[in-house]
This record gives sequence, C-alpha cells and structure tokens, in this order.
Amino acid sequence: MLFFQSFRAAGWPTIESGWTKLEKTYKEARSALRKELPTIMKTRALLPKLGEEAQKTFALLREAQVKVTSLTKDFEHANKAARLAQKAWKSVQKDGTSTAQEDVGKVKDQALQALATAQEQLAEATAIQEKAFEQYQEAQKLYE
Repeated sequence: MLFFQSFRAAGWPTIESGWTKLEKTYKEARSALRKELPTIMKTRALLPKLGEEAQKTFALLREAQVKVTSLTKDFEHANKAARLAQKAWKSVQKDGTSTAQEDVGKVKDQALQALATAQEQLAEATAIQEKAFEQYQEAQKLYE
C-alpha cells in the first residue's frame, strides 16, 4: 500500500509528464510530415527523371568527345594535305612541270575532301552539343 501511495505521489506525475511530452512531439512530427510530404513525394518522383536526363546528357557528351577526336584527326590530315599542296605549288613555280601540276591537283582534291569531311563532322558535333545543352536545360527545369 505504501508503494502505491509513493508511486502515485512521485512516479505517476513523471510518467504523465513524459507521456504528454511524447504525445506533443509525435503530433509535431506528424504535422511536419504532412507539411513536407508533397515536397518529399515530388523529389522522390523527380530523382529517377534526373538520373535518366543525366545519363542521356553524359551519353551525348561522350558522343561529342568522339566527334571532337575525329575532327582533330581530320584537321591533322587536312593540315598535312595543305603542306603537301604548298610543297607541290613551290615545285610548280620552280619547275613548271606537268608532273608537279598533277601533284598539285591530287593534293588539292585531298585537301578539299578533308575539308568537306571536317565540315560535316563539325556540323554533327555542333548538333550533338546542342542536344546535350537541351538535355541539360530539361534537367534544370525538372529540378526547379
């Protein structure tokens, strides 16, 4: 009997106070969850979309890198053809032979072909770059 009286006097108020605090904290947490749930759900739905957009963007960037490498090689080839053309032209000016003129014609054709290829690939690389930029902008819009 003494235990029950002492529990009612000292223990019960502590338990009641703790229960009240726990109830208050639970209500605050539930209220905060209700308030933030739309944002959480929007973010949850947005993350897979952003991942897909990032993968597409990285794929386009890799493709652009391949094109840039190819353009660099084509530029080197065109540069080599231009040096050969200069050498052949100097030979034509010096000798005036028909063999030198034929060499100039061949080199000129090679240089024009390399230039055309480089221009085509530059156009492709520009298109890829524009696609990558569009993908990036779409990802930004999704994030906002």
